[in-house]
Amino acid sequence: MSVRTARLAFGESGAANTQKVIFTCPAGVTAICKDWRITGIAAGPTAVIFGVRSGPAPSYIAHSSSLAFEQLLFGTGFIVLEPGDQLVIFTSVAAGARYWVSGSELAGVAP
Repeated sequence: MSVRTARLAFGESGAANTQKVIFTCPAGVTAICKDWRITGIAAGPTAVIFGVRSGPAPSYIAHSSSLAFEQLLFGTGFIVLEPGDQLVIFTSVAAGARYWVSGSELAGVAP
């Protein structure tokens, strides 16, 4: 079976000052995040943190202290997620950003 890239997550950030889980790697799978994009959608600037949580604490991938309306924060490169690992987003304004994450889910767990 060939490996295909697919959308892993899409939506809007949640409540203000609350970390929202946007993707959880399923059991028995290794997920690879290849591309992510975050767009400001609030009327004013919002602080945004995008990260991955493996265990109790997140590791931050990107941060903007003042993402403006329609401003883009993005990245490419591989972020490997093991079962239970989560991608998370935090904004200082309710529904302050929209996100799109693409990658692949591979059967089996990476050694």
